[in-house]
Amino acid sequence: MYNKLKPIFSKYLKDENSVLTTTLRDNIFKTLNSNNFALISANSSKKKLKNIGIDPRRLIVSGGPLFFEDYMILNPNIKNDQLQTIIKKCDRFINQIKKETWEEKDLIFIHEKGNFTDKFILDKINKISELIGKEVKVLEIKSWKDLD
Repeated sequence: MYNKLKPIFSKYLKDENSVLTTTLRDNIFKTLNSNNFALISANSSKKKLKNIGIDPRRLIVSGGPLFFEDYMILNPNIKNDQLQTIIKKCDRFINQIKKETWEEKDLIFIHEKGNFTDKFILDKINKISELIGKEVKVLEIKSWKDLD
């Protein structure tokens, strides 16, 4: 209920936090028009974007780093059977990205400043751009909590 009333109150109560939240939401809505997709690293981020009205079909959740090599950096002692599962997960993600037609739409990576997993994705953003054949746009937010 609070999330539904907050936009109404923020129109009349000009505290700094509500103005920041409104600006962030507006920026996300402008960026994620009907043609574009957002790449995010966690399901919790997806829920926050859904709660502000973003179509979940426009959200691609990686669930962690995008490439299995990054998982090896995170945990050099990873077991072989776990690694095989991670490789399949990463392959599914790469295939999902490749099968999309990107000519008339953009992929926007929305990342939280200082987020450990997002840093891995950000470091490989050029590799993702190569996969889709165009530059991946990047939108940095201070905190996902700013959307509450």
